[in-house]
Amino acid sequence: MAATKSDKMQPPWAKNNSKPAVPTPVKKPERHKIRHGDSGVYSMEMDDDVPIGEGKQKEESKMKEKKPAPKVNTSPASFLSQVRDVMIKEGNEVRFACHISGEPKPTVKWFHNSKRIHSTHDPRIVEDGFTTTLTIFSAQLTDLGEYSCEIYNGNGEKQTSSAKLTVQPERKKSSGRPPEFIDFFKDLSVCEGQDVNLVCKVRGTPTPKVIWLYNHRPIHESGDFKFYHESFSHRLHIVEVLPEDEGVYSCKAINSLGEKQISAELFVEEQTQGVESNKGPHTSARPSFLIHVEDAKCWEGKGVTFDCKLTGLPEPEIQWYHDGKEIEASNQGHYIIDRGNNGNCMLIIPHATVSDAGEYACVAKSTIGTAHSIAELVVIEGNEARTSVHRGNKGKEGKYIEQFGISPTHGGWIGSKPRISDIHQTGITLTWGAAPVKKSRTQLNYILEAKDTYSKQWTLIATDILDTKFCVEEMDQKGAYMFRVRAESESGISEPGEESDLIKLKDVGNQPLFVKTTEEVFAVKDGKATLSCTLSGDPKPKVVWMREEEILKNSDNLKVSSQANGVCSLDIVKVTSSEIGEYRCIATNEHGEASCRLYLDVAEPPHFVETYKDTEGTIGQSIRLECSIDGIPEPEVIWSKDGKVIEDFERYQFFYEGEEGFALEINNFDKEDCGVYTLEASNIAGSVSHSAEIYVTSGPDGYRRVFIKKDIHVEDEYELLTELGRGAYGVVHKGISKADGSECAVKTIRVKAGMWEEVRNEIAVMGILDHKRLIKLFDAYETKREVVMAMEILTGGELFERIVQRDSFSESEAVGFLKQLIDGLIYMHDRNVVHLDLKPENILLVAPESDDIKLIDFGLAAVLKEGEDITCKFGTPEFVAPEVVNKQPVSTGADVWGVGVIAFILLSGISPFAGEDDRQTLLNVRGGQWDFDDEVWDDISDEAQDFIWLLFEMNADKRPGLKEVSEHPWLKFDERQDLGAKISLDRLRTFNSRRKWRKALTAVKSAMRLRRLSSLGSNLRKAALEHTAGEQASPSSSPVTPDTASSTGSDVFSENNTTKYGNLLSPTSCETIVESINEEGAVGGAGSETVVVDQAPVFELELKDQIIMEMSQLKLTCKVNAHPKPTMTWYHANTKLTKASGGSRGVQIGLEKGKAFLTIPKIGKRDGGQYKCVATNKAGTAESVANLTVAAVPEAPSRPKIPLVSAHEAFVSWKMNHPPKKDDLEGYLLQCRKAGDKQWLEVSDVIKDCNFHVKSLTPENEYRFRVACRTPHGCGPFSKSSVQFKTLPEGAHALNMESITKLQHSRTRSLSRERHNSRDEVLSELIDDEDLGPLDLSLKTSVMPQKIYEMQEEIGRGRYSVVMRCRKVATCKEYAVKILAHTKKTQDKCLAEYELLKELSHPHILQLREAFLTNRHVMLVTERYYGGTVLKYLTKEDTYTESTVVRIVAQVLDALEHLHMMNVVYLDLRHDNLLMESRRKDVVRLIDFGSCRVIQKDGESKTKGIDVLPEFMAPELAVKGGSIDYETDIWPLGVMVFTWLSGTSPFLGRNQEKTIYNITRMKYNISSLYPNASPEAKAFLQAIFKEKPIDRPTVADCLEHSWVKSINKPGSAQSRSFPVTKLANYRTQYLTRILQNNTLDSVSLRTYGSEESDDS
Repeated sequence: MAATKSDKMQPPWAKNNSKPAVPTPVKKPERHKIRHGDSGVYSMEMDDDVPIGEGKQKEESKMKEKKPAPKVNTSPASFLSQVRDVMIKEGNEVRFACHISGEPKPTVKWFHNSKRIHSTHDPRIVEDGFTTTLTIFSAQLTDLGEYSCEIYNGNGEKQTSSAKLTVQPERKKSSGRPPEFIDFFKDLSVCEGQDVNLVCKVRGTPTPKVIWLYNHRPIHESGDFKFYHESFSHRLHIVEVLPEDEGVYSCKAINSLGEKQISAELFVEEQTQGVESNKGPHTSARPSFLIHVEDAKCWEGKGVTFDCKLTGLPEPEIQWYHDGKEIEASNQGHYIIDRGNNGNCMLIIPHATVSDAGEYACVAKSTIGTAHSIAELVVIEGNEARTSVHRGNKGKEGKYIEQFGISPTHGGWIGSKPRISDIHQTGITLTWGAAPVKKSRTQLNYILEAKDTYSKQWTLIATDILDTKFCVEEMDQKGAYMFRVRAESESGISEPGEESDLIKLKDVGNQPLFVKTTEEVFAVKDGKATLSCTLSGDPKPKVVWMREEEILKNSDNLKVSSQANGVCSLDIVKVTSSEIGEYRCIATNEHGEASCRLYLDVAEPPHFVETYKDTEGTIGQSIRLECSIDGIPEPEVIWSKDGKVIEDFERYQFFYEGEEGFALEINNFDKEDCGVYTLEASNIAGSVSHSAEIYVTSGPDGYRRVFIKKDIHVEDEYELLTELGRGAYGVVHKGISKADGSECAVKTIRVKAGMWEEVRNEIAVMGILDHKRLIKLFDAYETKREVVMAMEILTGGELFERIVQRDSFSESEAVGFLKQLIDGLIYMHDRNVVHLDLKPENILLVAPESDDIKLIDFGLAAVLKEGEDITCKFGTPEFVAPEVVNKQPVSTGADVWGVGVIAFILLSGISPFAGEDDRQTLLNVRGGQWDFDDEVWDDISDEAQDFIWLLFEMNADKRPGLKEVSEHPWLKFDERQDLGAKISLDRLRTFNSRRKWRKALTAVKSAMRLRRLSSLGSNLRKAALEHTAGEQASPSSSPVTPDTASSTGSDVFSENNTTKYGNLLSPTSCETIVESINEEGAVGGAGSETVVVDQAPVFELELKDQIIMEMSQLKLTCKVNAHPKPTMTWYHANTKLTKASGGSRGVQIGLEKGKAFLTIPKIGKRDGGQYKCVATNKAGTAESVANLTVAAVPEAPSRPKIPLVSAHEAFVSWKMNHPPKKDDLEGYLLQCRKAGDKQWLEVSDVIKDCNFHVKSLTPENEYRFRVACRTPHGCGPFSKSSVQFKTLPEGAHALNMESITKLQHSRTRSLSRERHNSRDEVLSELIDDEDLGPLDLSLKTSVMPQKIYEMQEEIGRGRYSVVMRCRKVATCKEYAVKILAHTKKTQDKCLAEYELLKELSHPHILQLREAFLTNRHVMLVTERYYGGTVLKYLTKEDTYTESTVVRIVAQVLDALEHLHMMNVVYLDLRHDNLLMESRRKDVVRLIDFGSCRVIQKDGESKTKGIDVLPEFMAPELAVKGGSIDYETDIWPLGVMVFTWLSGTSPFLGRNQEKTIYNITRMKYNISSLYPNASPEAKAFLQAIFKEKPIDRPTVADCLEHSWVKSINKPGSAQSRSFPVTKLANYRTQYLTRILQNNTLDSVSLRTYGSEESDDS
């Protein structure tokens, strides 16, 4: 039997070169059981059919015997301790640990909710021997769930230990982080009519509040501006942008730790016909319905409206279908089709028939797609309803789900199927169609669900989605998913919508898209810079970096890199001037290409251009700190108070004004706001900070606080006059406040080393006190060597001096003075302040004729603090308390003791503790040695003696408080003059004389260091005479002069026999502020004979009229001669101005070098008007008046560009988007700044064009330029600075003049040239100069309009005309053109409107731009307004206010007044003839002047030929033969106001006849107005609705009506708001009535260059 191939014998094996073993059918020697004898060398010979010995090959293997391994004990894996459940707060660390065993050592795996966990930085898995630990360093809510540890070592089964983690959300964290933007939006250029989305991501803890801003003003959410928020993402959606939406948009994020803001500029390019693009983001959009048509039901013969709103770019065409058949234009008599300019479309059936029932579809088509919206109409005939067969994709089944407010079809509503709109690194963005709603104002949210291919259950992804778009993050790139959406309203949740197609991320590709870029990158010179952008795209795009058309590659200074997360970077190792400029990053893949531009610029550290100063504030007012900071890039600023970052964003508001302005405003200023405010500004180049203090002045509650001012001098705020006294340590002057002209005493103290703390303590104490019994401190100033205190001036002298001059004195009078003293001390004690220096010389009278006293000298005063002991080392021995002598802690009881001593002396004239010397006096105080033994006490009442016993309690803790003392019966003696004894003044006079002698001696000792001895002789002699006179001497009754005034230089003591500074100021008393005023008002002594003649005020320098630009400083100055010195009072518009009333405006009033001045740092429009300064004294009054005109601030030019540079020259150019009018613009101011310089230098201020040839630069230096408009009234804001550039080296070629001439020709906007008439010249210009010269309003009959204007789509239609949108060919500027068809018979009538319009120029009247007359048409080119009609404006939000209505009415009246002054009656006042200039502001324009009539000389005109809507007819127009007058225009105004305030038309009937009947019978119901409409509004309407024109108010009367004038009085009108529902319904009905009256004529105009003629 033949052997098969498989049985063929294999080559034999040999062992140790022995004979081959027996052949076997195995390829390798195998030993199933190895024995000791099997070791050796095994070989095999192969011959491949070659005889042995010829070319044989031999292979050998060695086998060695191994000793058997030792036996190992194995054991399965097991847990010695289990994982335990953990509950923890969010943000804290959590740790799972367990002990394991097993041989060999088990392998460990951790799982979270069945998903494998791999060790990273967080979480981290650590194995230490047989202990395994899983650590999560910051647990979040997403970390909760089940955690499992799995172990296995090959023996036995896998073992698992599980535990649950519960994370409690941390609601309030003690610390967090300020807002931080992690994704930005950037400058964007879009086409008009396109939707715009500005998206950013911000994070912070607590979650930041986000505010959207337009041109630095908050945006309020509306139908045009919608806000969306998802997780960290915030989006501003701008619906169908218009040219007026162009500007700077900002997103500000605020939380308690700070705020951040990002900004970008939106540029809106007006559409040009025939230009379409579908490349790149934001250049095209498929048609889509923002609001779908809704099902409708109506009775036969009634009207019905289908409306919807759509978007798309290019703008889609619209067609309506009924049961699949197109609704032809020829059938528009039965159907009315209307399309607005904001995406609104409307189909109206005025009188529905049974045949109209069925399905209606609105189809929107464009070059890139189609969209449709379908609705059902049910027409009810009798009791039955007929409908057509359901068809198409409508497919309704079952009943509507009414309770949801939603009417979904089977499988969801049309468009409910989610689709992918964007792909990014970690997920996708899904979009779906909006759900139709049964109620127009139902608020819808959406719920998104998903499932993968391996699951049958749907998983909830997100709820409360406000938009029809959602970004799904963290998707498995290899997974496959399906999605569906539900709609949710307040009533419930709908059935799920249509499921999406199966989505596999790995199969989806998309073109490159830059999702994050930075327009400008800044770097420090010679430092490192990184230009980076984040890119998405599939497949991964190829990235190239370019500069000036050159591809950049890696070099020593350049490093190009790309990361897996899409970040592309260009690193510049060392930034020099050659690296400054523009870079491009270009990304390409098979789906397309994208690019972004980045600018590299040199950073400059911030520095303060203007700083804020120490500021005094008034309680309850607003305080504003302003400064200017320059730096590149714009620095980030942080405001702090007393070293802590300001976190209260309700009380504090932050402002960013322009490029350099920063401000902090404190609302409702309070004492807690006092402190040091610091602004720190920083950028990558460095940081700078500035601090100033805010202190308080008296406020509404009487509270005041004074702080030491260090950055200004006393002369800045006070005018120092005559000297009142001088001493060893200082001098006292009389002062006048420059703020309000009030008088004060200004004490200047020379402070020596060691005295600063005591001086500042006195000011600190006085600064917190404000009471009628305490001297007031107004201001305090500090220099290097001096402290200056401005204080209240007291002219009454010392209390004891006044008493000893009397003929008699009683207990009741003593009680009156003591009660005042106690009253002031109680105020101090309530604030934990003790005086500690009560003595007679510190108690002064306010004025010579007054008995009111004030306590002075707070040099020893102290503030008591809990837990802190205070001792007093100074004092007058006779008046100090025992605890002061014993060096024990003092309390308010020390002042109680002092009151007892004062009372004892007042009643007896004896000092209770006085000894032979100070030492004996102090011993008496310490031992409490005093008595009532003297005979003088025999007549003093027992109540008085009991009062003194009560106060002289040796134990300070048992001594009563002054509030308790104030209730003592003796202190009631002042209520009855017959109570208490008469007091002998002899002893009191002796005491007073001795006291003054001691003071004089002390003063001499202290003054000898500063004065000659001879200069003190008179004081010594005077003091000696008084002492010698003794009791017989009667004190002089002359006024107290500075030389004779009592001082605080009384005896003092201390441990080292030193004296406190305040008690040694001199005999002229710097501590006791005293002034002697004689009858003539002059300062002088007893023998003064000064005589001054009174003089009424006369203005030597009058106020002058001024014209100042807004935001500039206003300073009004005048000078007046008068005696006595007059009081200066300032008024603005008859309102008195004070420093306090100025509030945050920073009004300053004062005197400077004898001139009165008024200063307002930054004026606004409200500051315009009349200013008046009134000077008044007892001899008379005078006033000076000036008018202030506030000029508008021109806008800043664009950032300058430098296209040409040489060594010494540069050509600089810029643009003006909205230049001022010719008369308002004198030219431009150009400035430059060299790198490293802090100041901008002026290049030229007489530039007439938007460019300039600079010729004085330094070679190889870096410069920047900026430019501002210069007007007759000042300069406007500067532009952003140009990108820094470097001049060429010396010897480089000069600029080519031919190149400069070409640039000037293409970029110049001349201020003086005349307009070009040549079409070729016009087309060669790149800018529109119409606003710089007068308009040419002549009627052009030989020019074809289509050559000058490109006619576009129809935007409106009236009874006799069609309005189209047009664009001027030369300037691309958009206008509206009104086209009226005419014949030879009607030409004059059509031209009448032109003749009137060309004479009209008013801010609230349509502005004519150009006029043409052809054989068939009159064409009036006018400005185009984007705000829509008044009705549309009022109904765009959920509510509108009465104040808005008032503002609209005032503007209409203003326009009517202008017409009436020209003898013109408008006659066609109605809602659709009032257009809003902008949808953002309520500026009204009156249009359509076809019905106007000129009032004849006889004052009236007949109504023949007037065609007015019946609804707005005045009674005289509703009857035959009536006559019109100016008041005929007032009636329809009343009709509109009534409608706006009620939602109903006052006289509208079921037909025209009924309407006219209501008008002629004056039948209307005033109660139809909204209940909260103001009484003034009702009175306004009742005044208008008069049958005869003569009884109605004129326009002037209306403007003076209280309701109309309330526009300037903020108040209740602003709070009266009305729901929009009724007015919105009225608007729909009104549009139906208007559309029925519109012309059906079509306008056919040939385009320029066609063979057909318009005149054919």
